[in-house]
Amino acid sequence: MKKFDYRYSILQNGVLTNSDGTNIKKRSKGGIEIFDNSWDKYLEDAIVPEITYTETNAVSVDKTVKAWTYYCDSLSGCAKGTDHYTDGDGSRENPWRSFDYALRRIQQKLTCWREAQCYCFRKGKYFQLKVKGAIDYDVGDSSFRGAENVKNQWIQQFIVSPWGGNKIVFDAVQTMHIYGTIFNNIQLNEGTEIYGSGDCIFNHTTIQVNNPNQYYTVFDSCHGTKFIDTAALSSKYTTMLTFYNCIGSSVVGLTTNNIPVVGVSNGFIYNAHVTVKDTSDDIYKQLTGFRDNSNTSFYNCSANVSGTLKCSWSESAGKYYGYVDAVGFYGNTNCTFYNCSTTNSCQRCSYDTYTCRTPDF
Repeated sequence: MKKFDYRYSILQNGVLTNSDGTNIKKRSKGGIEIFDNSWDKYLEDAIVPEITYTETNAVSVDKTVKAWTYYCDSLSGCAKGTDHYTDGDGSRENPWRSFDYALRRIQQKLTCWREAQCYCFRKGKYFQLKVKGAIDYDVGDSSFRGAENVKNQWIQQFIVSPWGGNKIVFDAVQTMHIYGTIFNNIQLNEGTEIYGSGDCIFNHTTIQVNNPNQYYTVFDSCHGTKFIDTAALSSKYTTMLTFYNCIGSSVVGLTTNNIPVVGVSNGFIYNAHVTVKDTSDDIYKQLTGFRDNSNTSFYNCSANVSGTLKCSWSESAGKYYGYVDAVGFYGNTNCTFYNCSTTNSCQRCSYDTYTCRTPDF
């Protein structure tokens, strides 16, 4: 499987082009071509992660690029069909009010370039949407395409970034079919589902679960997506971080607290550290750090899993029952592990006959 090889600078050539991509000579002075740099006033800094691989590790560094930048101040409940859905023009002074509508307008701009219908200054060929406000409504269903094939390499051309210093919060929503996009500094609250976001990059993502009885955050059918510097936090073990049917995805840098990692398929996991500590009064505890991942390579990962043994007295039997079965890596099929560590422990109350699971290593 080919690993991610992203050259962030590939779009940063400073040339004015015709709609067919050929160069325009703006004017000439003393035999030196001078290009029109007036487009620079529309360019702003944007962050693109760059991953460097070694044989047994992967490290990501944020790179600064230039991008045409638009703005969205999301209004609570501003889904398609609501009164303010089409408000704004994407400028800082008059931002779009719906994140969903903003994606549709930017898709038109990207399509215009890709179909060679627009005059563009090649420098700053990235597009960026800066977002603030409430996103508590579903987003997408229009197969948004944020990537372009440049020199036989798919490049994520579209970047979603916070407008201001805070994270962009997705609160119990579903996003659908947003492809080839870089998401910088977002927070996914419980109940949020990311569906069909293939070939995306989620950079500096926080997953926050405050109520473990709610539906857990899930990435569904996000083929080939990269998850970089992810932190998943929960107050109770029973919540899971699930990568369902995300074939060929990779995780680079992951820390979870009371959230096991489930479902990576045909991918790579680097520098992932899972901590599960169950101090509840449950008498039967099956605790796992990584489970049900398949055909995946783990590099420099750890799972620290523990639970407090609680024994329950049975009056009818006159015996104590209860167990803790803590396994760091369990049920991961056809996986390989390089420089990984785990804590595994099994405890039983005096008369419990539970048979402990066998860890992967």
